[in-house]
Amino acid sequence: MYYGVEKLDLTRLICLIEGGNTASMKVAKNIGMTFEKEGRDEIGPFLLYSRNFQTRLKPSPQPVRSPESQPLSNHMYPEESP
Repeated sequence: MYYGVEKLDLTRLICLIEGGNTASMKVAKNIGMTFEKEGRDEIGPFLLYSRNFQTRLKPSPQPVRSPESQPLSNHMYPEESP
């Protein structure tokens, strides 16, 4: 969603969800989409959920690494000594 709004300057995102797919309906609602209408295409019936954007989204928080953090060593394949 962030990429579409921030990088592609989209002002509207939609989901076409097959009727009865309650998991996808829940995801659409959780990301701020609302049910708009029922429709039908060449594949069959669907539910249309949408979300409009008038302003830019806040950037996703980036993980913070502490100065003490070190890359993980490879314990499974230790380096061979000459």
